[in-house]
Amino acid sequence: MAKKQELTSQVIDELLKPNPEIIALFQQLKKDGLKIYVCSNSIRETVKQILLKMELMKYVDYFISNQDVLSPKPHPEMYWMAMTKEKVLPKETLIVEDSYVGRTAAISSGANLCAVKSPAEVTLAKIYQDMRRTFQSAKWSDETLNVLIPMAGAGSRFVNAGFSFPKPLISICEKPMIQLAVENLNIAANFIFIVRRDHYETYHLESLLRIIAPGCKIVLTDGVTEGACCSTLLAEEYINNDAPLLIANSDQYVEWESGAFFHSMNAPHIDGGILTFESTHPKWSYIRLNEYGNVTTLREKEVISNQATVGIYYWTRGTDYVRYAKQMIAKNIRVNNEFYVAPVYNEAIADGMKFKAYTVDKMWGLGTPEDLQHFLNHHPAMRRNKTHSRQVAVEVAEQ
Repeated sequence: MAKKQELTSQVIDELLKPNPEIIALFQQLKKDGLKIYVCSNSIRETVKQILLKMELMKYVDYFISNQDVLSPKPHPEMYWMAMTKEKVLPKETLIVEDSYVGRTAAISSGANLCAVKSPAEVTLAKIYQDMRRTFQSAKWSDETLNVLIPMAGAGSRFVNAGFSFPKPLISICEKPMIQLAVENLNIAANFIFIVRRDHYETYHLESLLRIIAPGCKIVLTDGVTEGACCSTLLAEEYINNDAPLLIANSDQYVEWESGAFFHSMNAPHIDGGILTFESTHPKWSYIRLNEYGNVTTLREKEVISNQATVGIYYWTRGTDYVRYAKQMIAKNIRVNNEFYVAPVYNEAIADGMKFKAYTVDKMWGLGTPEDLQHFLNHHPAMRRNKTHSRQVAVEVAEQ
């Protein structure tokens, strides 16, 4: 046994050398915040020697050998051990495997498999493509829910920056911004879009929107309104009822779980909810909470707490939103000479209605050229057209 290990060490020392492409791959995975576990049927010393020789050890969070488990591959024990140590679920784990026994172990573990034929196929594009395919959370489905998305703004900052298409059609990783926003909601519901007539006719938006949201309703406006709140009321015939209503911006990307949010709203004596994220920048609107976690105040473009609104607003009954939106407009309550959607909550709160805040992991604004560029430069899913995950398990080739 000692002689065999000595020969193995000699082969590793003579034949293996650092691979710049593999090192760069590991570096990028770590930069993107992923955990890397190595699970191998080799003995511990061999795994360690390979990782050191390949100059990969400093990127590996933990490695597991056949000496660390009772049952090596094709049994999934070592993958279960890795997931348990990292406190992640199988659905949060991607396993890269090129061997039959390794793939069998990966599938048996319940994790997601990124199958490759050889180490040469292990690329960032391949890994993130499989993540995008497998890590999408379950879509929330509610056939009574109305999802209203106004997309009738002027988008003047993009026009002034030289963009040729209107803001909802600006391409982000080969998708129109409005498609990215709708897919990001991850909801199966009744979609309603408020669209400028000139955009609708010039860019054939009916076909596009019905592909993005089959069965959707489209409301046309002949010009720019006095604000997003006025635009939403153009869809009054579809939302002025007792069905739940979600109003969402068309220019944002949110890291959230739609199902978790709607489950949190399924509680007695709640009239709606507001998605929030941590910020202190005055370009957002902000809420203030009382000791019971209820929203007491909302201010547009005024920092009154560290809880900024995401741009997704939920009302248990659409008719409540319509009533209080009209009331706010009648009072001529404007910000920067516009009627915003968020301050409508203040009218309802004054009448004793209760709204809860729901904090998301992160919100990326897409509403200005600067925000869009920041998103493209810094969001892992966009830098390489990929989706973020928590863990990658990478196999060391068997020795």
